[in-house]
Amino acid sequence: MEPTQITATYPTQTQANPPLIKRGATDYFRYTYKTRKLLYYIVGTPLSIAFDIMWDIKYIGRERVPRRNVIFMPNHVSHLDGFLVGKAFFPTRPIHALADEKLFKHPLSSWFLSNLNAFPVRKRAKQLHVVKYAIELVKRGKNLLWFPEGQRHKQPWLRTLNPGKVGAGWIAHATRAPIIPVFIDGAEKAMPVGKPPTKGPGFRKIKITVEFGRPVPLDEYYDLPEGKETSKLIVNRIMQAIEELRPKYHYEEREKYLKQQLQ
Repeated sequence: MEPTQITATYPTQTQANPPLIKRGATDYFRYTYKTRKLLYYIVGTPLSIAFDIMWDIKYIGRERVPRRNVIFMPNHVSHLDGFLVGKAFFPTRPIHALADEKLFKHPLSSWFLSNLNAFPVRKRAKQLHVVKYAIELVKRGKNLLWFPEGQRHKQPWLRTLNPGKVGAGWIAHATRAPIIPVFIDGAEKAMPVGKPPTKGPGFRKIKITVEFGRPVPLDEYYDLPEGKETSKLIVNRIMQAIEELRPKYHYEEREKYLKQQLQ
């Protein structure tokens, strides 16, 4: 397999235009990939095995995903989410995924993630170069994983989703690629926000379910002009498709929780 090289440009620091926030991985990461199949396999194989040892992972609906390049858009409850989606199609179908720039601080972890086709993004920051880079990836025939919520849900036990960010709608509108909604259940227990990975008590494994939905129908939005309003309409439809994949028992838990709050 020949190396794949993709380059995206982004603003650089100048005296006339100083950065508004502290520079981080997204400012130094060159967004240039030379991905080789052998290295991708060597890095990903032990990680995939480790996941199977640690947790009981079940995949549903992989047959619903078209064979062409697509954009996976899952809910986000754990740092494990991107790896779980990538594992579903490893090693035959590499997926490029965004990750919190804090994970790229150490040279070793940056090398590891880069060879799994991850690229950094800064939370709570409007980084147009990252969105443009993602669009370029898809237009070049790559599979993309993008979290429409923008960041992990800090209270997943509420059984709700964070509002979708317009960047996800922009990518969908610009690429016209199939958008695959994904619901991940259980990763919030396997690696809660702010805590390291954990296994179940004793010999019991934490159960994780990853369900892939059918492509979200968005044709009615493609003729609309590009802009924030159109992107918002698209991302709202995507979030609805993700919510529709939520396991039924979560709705029962949510109803029980609300009744307790009313008492």
